[in-house]
Amino acid sequence: MPKFENTKPTKAHMACKALYDAKVLTKIVTQNVDGLHQRAGVPEDAIAELHGSVYKERCSSCERIYTRDFDVTSTKPSHGKNRHRTGRMCEVDKCDGYLKDTIVQFGESLDEETLEKAREWSREAKMSVVVGSSLRVPPASTLPRMAKKHCVVVNLQWTSQDAKATLKLHAKADDILVKMCKHLGLKIPEYDPLTESVGRKVKERGEIFACEVKETAWNEKGMAMRDIDEKLKEATTGMDTIGKTNARILFGEADGGKKLSKTAREALIRDEKRLKEEREGKVNATKTTTRKRKSKTLTMKPRSKMPCFPRPGSKQTPLTNTSPPLFDASKIVKKKRTPLKKRRSMVTKKEEQKMDKEERMKPKVATAVPIVVKTEQVAVLPPSDEDIARMLFAEINGMRRRR
Repeated sequence: MPKFENTKPTKAHMACKALYDAKVLTKIVTQNVDGLHQRAGVPEDAIAELHGSVYKERCSSCERIYTRDFDVTSTKPSHGKNRHRTGRMCEVDKCDGYLKDTIVQFGESLDEETLEKAREWSREAKMSVVVGSSLRVPPASTLPRMAKKHCVVVNLQWTSQDAKATLKLHAKADDILVKMCKHLGLKIPEYDPLTESVGRKVKERGEIFACEVKETAWNEKGMAMRDIDEKLKEATTGMDTIGKTNARILFGEADGGKKLSKTAREALIRDEKRLKEEREGKVNATKTTTRKRKSKTLTMKPRSKMPCFPRPGSKQTPLTNTSPPLFDASKIVKKKRTPLKKRRSMVTKKEEQKMDKEERMKPKVATAVPIVVKTEQVAVLPPSDEDIARMLFAEINGMRRRR
């Protein structure tokens, strides 16, 4: 991963500089900590860095802020009790405070002064343009909605403010901001590392930027391809009638003594034979395409019909019976709903009085009082063996008669 110092502003950062100089863009609220907007030329008082900057450190005692031309977080511990200490002391006389970075790590609260400044700018803005942020982490996600009129979201993915935005553009930041400057007739300046302290220091050390590494890699690849072409020309000089295949074989053998594999050599021999036959006119130049045979392993056997036996008393099976079932609508009988009895809680006061009156008016029927006759309890003796045998004999005879 490249250092923060070895990065340089992109086209989007330089487009923001052009829009600010034309007074189209007034303020910038960013969640990035790389400080590329300042390095592009936008003044410090027009930028609110919500999550801090890697080029700034603050005194823990007097709250003085120091702006450096190097990454202040490169030498400090990444976690622990003193994870914000940079290892330097305050330079003010009679102040022994430790210098700490301004980076807001996960779970920490934002700087109140910076957040209040960003909220004030958002309320004053006529239109807010959100570029590259997914707007998932509050309170930064609530700032674009504070604009007076419009909110435009530029992002390749979904954001939490897509439904409330006036316009959503699925595009890259560089493409949109560059086209915006082109539409307004603004010229985007080129980045000059000598105009700012961080880029000047990188050039003085003889280092290159991260994007230039990719360019040099592509240049080296282009040089390698040119070398291969030159070797191919040297291998094929003086051979007017030689085909492309022979040249490739000669180049493969001449290039460091590398030998081709067996399959590659067979393919080259087939190509050479085909080219020779084409030159002699035996085979037409047009390619003949042959259909591939279907593999037997992929073909599926037709499914056999499952045996289905008819039910007792029926003549047709589900497989042989293809006629749709008949539906007789006349057989449908609508059930009558039985009225629900009123509960005691559903009866009104007048109905309750009426029911009580009806009960009083009903003729009273004399009911017979049951007479209870007290009898003396007689001890019941268990049956004897003769009684049990007699009962069993009578039960067996009864069962025979019932049969």
